[in-house]
Amino acid sequence: VYSFNDNPAFRSWQVHIKEQTDQAPSPSWPAKDQQGICFDSQMILEVRRCWDEPGHPDSASTTVQMARNWATYSTHLAKGEVVLVALLLIWLFSWRRKLHEPVQKLLLAGFLGLLVASVIATSLKFVIGRGRPNELLWRGRLHWDSFALDHNHHGFPSGHATASGALVMVLILIYPRGWPIWLAAGIWLSATRVLMTEHWPTDTLMGFVLGAFCVAMLATLLERQRTNQGPDSNHSCRETVLPLE
Repeated sequence: VYSFNDNPAFRSWQVHIKEQTDQAPSPSWPAKDQQGICFDSQMILEVRRCWDEPGHPDSASTTVQMARNWATYSTHLAKGEVVLVALLLIWLFSWRRKLHEPVQKLLLAGFLGLLVASVIATSLKFVIGRGRPNELLWRGRLHWDSFALDHNHHGFPSGHATASGALVMVLILIYPRGWPIWLAAGIWLSATRVLMTEHWPTDTLMGFVLGAFCVAMLATLLERQRTNQGPDSNHSCRETVLPLE
C-alpha cells in the first residue's frame, strides 16, 4: 500500500483528473480505498506521469518515458491472434516436414494450450468485468461491471500476457537452456500492457500464468499419450512375432 502523502504520481493525477470535467464532474479517490493506494493503482499512476509536460516537477522519469516509447512498438508482438496463428503455421510446417516428433508435440501443445487459455481468458473477462485503467485515469473511479459487453470492462486477465506466457512456455520446453532470455522477453511483453495503461499489473500476471500453465498442461498430456502408445505398439509387435516363432 502506497501513501497519499508526498506521492508525486497521485498529486499529478489529481491535477489531471480535474480537467476531465465532461467525464468526471466530481472526481475523487474511491472512499473504500482512502487508507492508501494499492500496487495496481500506483503503477498506473506512475505511467500516467508520462503525459505531463517535460520539465514538470511531477512528470515521469526519463527511464519510464523511454520504456513507454519502447512498449509502443513492441506491445503488439504478443497479440493473441498473431501468436496463435504463428504457432499453428509453425506446427503445420514441422508436421509436413516430418521434423523431430517431440518438437512437433511441443508446438502442437503450444497451439492447443494457447487456444484453451484464450477461451478461459475471454470467459473470465466477460464474467469478472474488471474496468481497465482508463476507468481511473479518465473517470476517477475504479469500476467493476460483470457480464458487460463493452471493451472497457474486459480487463482481467490480459489477453496479450496470456499469449506471452504460452509462447514463453513453448520456447522453454523446446530450448530450456535459454529460459532466462525467454522469461525476460515474456515479462517485458506483459509489462508493455501496463506501460500502455491497457491493463493493471495483476491482469498481466494472471494472464501470463494462465497461458504458461495451459501449454505445460497440454504438453504433459500429449507426452503421456505418446508414452502410453509406445508400450502398446511394442506389445502388438510381439504378439505378431511370437506365433511365427
